[in-house]
Amino acid sequence: MSAEEINNKGKKVPLGKVCSNCNSPQGSAGAPKLSACARCGLAVYCSRECQRDHWKGGHKKHCVTKAERVPQKQEPLRKDGVFETAVTAGTECSICLDSMSKASSCTLSCGHMFHISCMAEVRHMGLNKVCPLCRTSLTAGPQKLFYEALGRYMVVQRMVEQGQVSWSALSASAQRDVDVAVATWRTAADQGDEEAQMTLGSLFDEGRGVVRNGAEAIRWYTKAANQGSTKALVCVGDIYEAGRGVPQDGEEAIRYYKKAAGLGHTRALVFISHMYEKGRGVAPNIVEAARWLKKAAEKGDAQAQLNFGIMCASGRGVEQSTEEAAQWWHKAARQGKAHAQFNLGVWYLNGTGVTQSDDEAVRWYMQAAGSGYADAQCNLGKLFEAGRGVKQSYEKAAKWFRKAADQGNGEAQNNLGKLHAEGNGVEQSVPEALRWYKKAADQGIPEAQMNLQRWMDHIARSTASNSGGGGPKNS
Repeated sequence: MSAEEINNKGKKVPLGKVCSNCNSPQGSAGAPKLSACARCGLAVYCSRECQRDHWKGGHKKHCVTKAERVPQKQEPLRKDGVFETAVTAGTECSICLDSMSKASSCTLSCGHMFHISCMAEVRHMGLNKVCPLCRTSLTAGPQKLFYEALGRYMVVQRMVEQGQVSWSALSASAQRDVDVAVATWRTAADQGDEEAQMTLGSLFDEGRGVVRNGAEAIRWYTKAANQGSTKALVCVGDIYEAGRGVPQDGEEAIRYYKKAAGLGHTRALVFISHMYEKGRGVAPNIVEAARWLKKAAEKGDAQAQLNFGIMCASGRGVEQSTEEAAQWWHKAARQGKAHAQFNLGVWYLNGTGVTQSDDEAVRWYMQAAGSGYADAQCNLGKLFEAGRGVKQSYEKAAKWFRKAADQGNGEAQNNLGKLHAEGNGVEQSVPEALRWYKKAADQGIPEAQMNLQRWMDHIARSTASNSGGGGPKNS
């Protein structure tokens, strides 16, 4: 605390103070000692005239006696972790004197409210220890509060992930930890922390440790959105689109998506396209769906590039063009989109929309197969089996068929069954062949069903005649 001196009324006035009205410094030439406001003791003046002008100019509204400068008791936390601070019409920020709204305000631990931007400036100046109005000591800054709450909440989340508790049935101690974390996040959110606002929105949206409440989720997401979070706008759109905790409202959903899109959120463009395609909140319009999807593709969204390529290939909503489809798939494939890589593999093999090239087909299949794309693994196996674009190898064919078969690809299961039946690249084994044929047949693969039936008939005839003979010819 700075040094103090006693003014002519016996009140202590910190040295270095300036007149609250005219900014005359204490001790300046010809200026008397500054006198403190008799009511609040916080504002100081160099003359009665300055005190009168300052009182009429706005100090009267914000002059608070020391007895009144105590922390305001907040509404106790309800079971769902929600409590509210009212912002009445005409409420002014005591720092800038402009009016406030819930979206633009933050509430300190003492209960006083200020503009988020004003408090950010106050904290930037290092004046973050006390409330600017009542001088009550404050809690830690919003960022520190956010991470304190996160650390407490993560302990409970790990317990859920390990199966010790569930979000729908937390232990008493775990619920207490969540309640404290939610209350702490709320304090940080009320001080304008965007991460805390987004976190609270997510918790109430998904009901993780709190009672699911779509309206409350929207309230917190809206606070974050008013600070510029386009992701928050998309989250509100998602809630209305799905009707999570609020009545389903496609019109509201697309309104929020368009707000986010207008502020540069690329995925919002994809969601708008989906709404037009499905006719949710708007009349179905495949042309509009394609138009919005193309916007997302042009902004570099890989999924949008893949899907817009599919629309170009089929002519849905746009003029049909295999060449343009291939161009968009190349863009998506270079971003690692396995489906686009697979599509290019198919088209290079057949010369559709691109110049036919077995080498290019293998290259794109390899990339997609390396990402675990089962259809690409199966097709790569067929290329190794036939020796097309690669050196013929049953062993490598079997390797790629097995990778795809283990993921449930029916065609690969049938092909692997044939390799086992014939002993190509793998040990010949009728039981293994039958096992893979059956898996593929159960998925409705006609060739597998025929192969399985032939082997079953052959085994039945062999058993009846007590003679082995050769196996049936595969399809």
